[in-house]
Amino acid sequence: MTKILSYISKTEYKVPIIYLILSILWIIFSDMLLFNYISSTENTKMISVTKGLVFVVLTALTFYFLIKKDVNRIRAVNENLKLSNEYYYSLFKNNHFASLLVNPDSLQIIDANDAAANLYGYSRETLMNMELSDLSVTPISKNINFTDFDATGINQIFMNSSHRTSSDNLIEVELFMGPVYLQDRLCLLAIINDITAKISTENALKDSEQKYKKLVENIPDVFYVYSMKKGLQYISPQIKSLIGYIPAKSDNLPDIILNHVFPDDKANFLAGRKTVFDTFEPLENNYRITDSNKITKWILDRVFLITPIDDDILIEGVLSDTTEKRKLVEGLVLAHTKANESLKLKNVILSNLNHELRTPLNGIIGFSKLIQKSSKEPEIQEYVELVLESSYRLNSTLNSLLTLNEIEAGHRELYFEESSIKDYLGLIYYSNTKQVQRKRLDFVMDVREDMKFYTDISILSQVFFNLIDNAVKFTDDGKITLRGEFVTKGGMWIRLSVIDTGIGINPDYFKDIFQPFRQESEGMSRKFEGMGIGLTICYKLIALLKGKIEVESTPEKGSSFMVYLPFKIPDYSAN
Repeated sequence: MTKILSYISKTEYKVPIIYLILSILWIIFSDMLLFNYISSTENTKMISVTKGLVFVVLTALTFYFLIKKDVNRIRAVNENLKLSNEYYYSLFKNNHFASLLVNPDSLQIIDANDAAANLYGYSRETLMNMELSDLSVTPISKNINFTDFDATGINQIFMNSSHRTSSDNLIEVELFMGPVYLQDRLCLLAIINDITAKISTENALKDSEQKYKKLVENIPDVFYVYSMKKGLQYISPQIKSLIGYIPAKSDNLPDIILNHVFPDDKANFLAGRKTVFDTFEPLENNYRITDSNKITKWILDRVFLITPIDDDILIEGVLSDTTEKRKLVEGLVLAHTKANESLKLKNVILSNLNHELRTPLNGIIGFSKLIQKSSKEPEIQEYVELVLESSYRLNSTLNSLLTLNEIEAGHRELYFEESSIKDYLGLIYYSNTKQVQRKRLDFVMDVREDMKFYTDISILSQVFFNLIDNAVKFTDDGKITLRGEFVTKGGMWIRLSVIDTGIGINPDYFKDIFQPFRQESEGMSRKFEGMGIGLTICYKLIALLKGKIEVESTPEKGSSFMVYLPFKIPDYSAN
């Protein structure tokens, strides 16, 4: 009975069954209820016609009311189906993913959207004359059967494939395929996602990870990853260089570093870890460890990355063995301390030397001048002149030593004032004329451009007194020239030169002439007097003025010492 009712409820069985029932009822009841009472021989034909008309009308009305609802429902379904087809076709056409409609039997492309045309470089018309297998480098089996999809719960096929574009380029794609009904036709909808860039990025990431791993495993420092809750999670193989062995699983890896920290430094180590976890700030920490051979080493622990993960925190850091560096620094500190002590001792010695020599030297000079004035005898005058010359020389040597010490100690202050090339060289010329003429040399002043400049006249004059003193000392015949000019040699400079026609300097010695206590001829057999610190003082004083000094020389022909001073007013506020 239940099956009969279910059949009746279906439209295709409802109409004939109802029609059969009505016919049977009409045949049975029409004569019983009505027509038998009015029947007669002469009315038989009319009654038959009437019965037929009534039956047809009632049947028509019954059919109309019975199937009206089903007809409207079928119309609504057809309308919805039409709208659905249009909607889904619109989605297909406007999908930003490349999409193809394919015949599931032959894999012939039925239609393609604009995204597919852009992806493959073909027009839609060209694509519609191709098969899906024409695009795919990877073979695709034909006659894909979708009939069992509903039974198995599978409604699509997914695969990665290589496709070829119109320009013969290979692209990697994700291919999603599933059955769709459009306009009562079973089609295969293929959605293509270009993953070429994704795969390239993944490959690059894998390469980067490999390189990073190789880098981590080959750098001399130890890389580690530490968890706030689980302890040490990873440590690079270089840990062997620190603790003497590579930890095994049985070594309680989470505590392997802490286990080797020097007992007195464990509080410092744990405090550093807590600070990182509390503040999320990178940290550098120094502590000692003891390796498997009981050797104590200093470690620099640098945490450079802190990453929160769920309810845990991971830190990444590097351990560096700074033992040798610390020894070197301690040695340098010790050497610096000793150097400072030596410098202090030198200052004390020079201070005592200044006092112990300057006082008797001033007495010798003073009394020599008194004898020179009181005595008219030529022989005594000659002796006194020799005494004074030796005294002046000793006084100059003492001044040079004190000046050099003052420069090295950084106690020499600068006082800048304006001057000009002509005025300054004139001052130097007239201050040294007698010294040059005493040796019967020509003294020439050559001012090529008269430019104003700012400098410390006192310091610059001390430089040129030394340069002229050297020129006189090493020149027996010819002349000494003072030259001033404006030059643009790597900048704008005032160049002041002392040029002599003396014995010259061997070019091999240029690198040493500005070193203290050095002369071209040294030792007991040296030809000329002096301590060899004059040019050193010149070099250091010119450096104070932000300038530079250069030398040009030819043996037996003479030398040129050139002092370069900045033309623009330099910033000396730091001094």
